[in-house]
Amino acid sequence: MDLQELEQICLRALELSPVERSDYLDRSCSTDEMRREVDSLLQAQSMADNFFSAPEPSEDFGETGPYRIVEKLGEGGMGVVFRAHQSEPVARDVALKIIRPGMASAQLVSRFQRERQALAIMDHPNIARVHDAGATTRGLPYLVMELVSGPTIADFCDGHGLDRKQRVALMIPVCQAIQHAHQKGIIHRDIKPSNVL
Repeated sequence: MDLQELEQICLRALELSPVERSDYLDRSCSTDEMRREVDSLLQAQSMADNFFSAPEPSEDFGETGPYRIVEKLGEGGMGVVFRAHQSEPVARDVALKIIRPGMASAQLVSRFQRERQALAIMDHPNIARVHDAGATTRGLPYLVMELVSGPTIADFCDGHGLDRKQRVALMIPVCQAIQHAHQKGIIHRDIKPSNVL
């Protein structure tokens, strides 16, 4: 069974309502074994959602050294991103990405580590910089990055009433950042509007 295919099916399924999800999985899973595996991953996802909804998330997934969780910023298929406060060696707010509990298989941890390494070699003003990496006391890998605050690109454009030409001009630095990654031999496999805008 292709892990990448399973992951893509799970990611797509997470975006759907329960009724749409069932129909989608019926169409997308070619075997009963694949359907069971996808259902298992989605169940782990559901458990992780409940896990991370507790009021004190830093207690739930273990200590992360000098980083104190402040709030959840977003989540994807494999990871959750938090705003965290770093206390030492410097005091600053950072973005802390942690692999989801229940998703930390050897293959996914390996992919997460490759993502950490790929981001670490980037040197572009429009790509968030990596500050640190490690694992929680519960063994969940994490990545600490520069925190980029502010509205989404879409909200910024709408809030400032940008016309089509101004919006296209705003996307040029985004394209340049993607080109920089390509020149480093890194291909983002999930470029889509929700990951860009």
